[in-house]
Formats: sequence, structure tokens, C-alpha cells
Amino acid sequence: MKTFLLAMLVFTSLGKAQGNGASKEQPTPEAAPSPQKPVKVVFRRLESVSWNPVSAELTWMLSVWDPAISTEQPAGQERYVIHLDKAVMEFKEESRGFDTDEAKRVRSLMDLISRYALESTVWWGRGGGTPDDHGNSAPQERDRSNPKDSPDGGGDQTNPALKGTPIVLRGR
Repeated sequence: MKTFLLAMLVFTSLGKAQGNGASKEQPTPEAAPSPQKPVKVVFRRLESVSWNPVSAELTWMLSVWDPAISTEQPAGQERYVIHLDKAVMEFKEESRGFDTDEAKRVRSLMDLISRYALESTVWWGRGGGTPDDHGNSAPQERDRSNPKDSPDGGGDQTNPALKGTPIVLRGR
């Protein structure tokens, strides 16, 4: 008998949980839920991302598209900024803090991208790759037999200021 009562109690509890505890009674007119408003659909497109390694600011711009207004041009733009050294994100006039560990991970990622940009600049300055005279953007394989394309820069150095490995200087 105790098992039966316990089972009934459990099933009743489950039934209430499934119904969110709502009773089967008809609501009074004052308590009737209002019909849901249609959700306004807008689309956002990432337009640009900017990284300032000196101030440790990551900024991005979004265009906001509202098909109810126009499909030819955006209805507006939104600008977001993250201050990684402070672990703060800003949008419009509002600032919100976030996890400092996440800020450190994003900072490491952005430092990696900064290093890539600097190393690519050095590569370019050393004459890396092959000139593209016909608009062909296919990547060219590095000719390992050419000492100019070797990692140490070998051969004729046209810009001696670009010797060595670039060092990424962190902001404040």
C-alpha cells in the first residue's frame, strides 16, 4: 500500500512538472495570457573587424538588415568594442564585464594574428612569392632551390632593415 501511494505521489508530481504546475482550471479573463506579438526579424552581417594591439581593443561593425524596411540597403549599423586588458565589452552607451580568462585567450589569439601580419610584412619585404601580373590570385609554391625564398632570406637582401624575426610588442 505504501508503494502504491508513493507511486501515485511521484506520478502526480511528474504530471504537474509536465504541465509546469498549471492547473486545469479555466483562467479568469483578467489572467488570460495576451496573444504573442509577432517577432520582428532582422539580419546582421559582419562588415569589418579591427584590432588595435597597442590599446588591446577589438572592434567590429555589423550592418543591420530589416527586410520589412528594405532588402537593398541596411537599416543601420552597430559597433561593438572589447577592451581585452579590462575584460569589458561595449555596445552603444553600455559596458559589461566578462570572464578575464576568456579575455586572455582572445588576446593570445589576436597576438597570434598580429605576429602573422608582421611576419607576412617581412616576407613581402624580402620579395617572397612571385609577382602577379595577370590578376591571378592562385597561391604560388615556394621554390626551395632559390636561396632568396629560404627562411633566412638568403641571397640578395634588398632591405637590410627587415632582417631577423619580428617581435610583437604588446600594448600597455
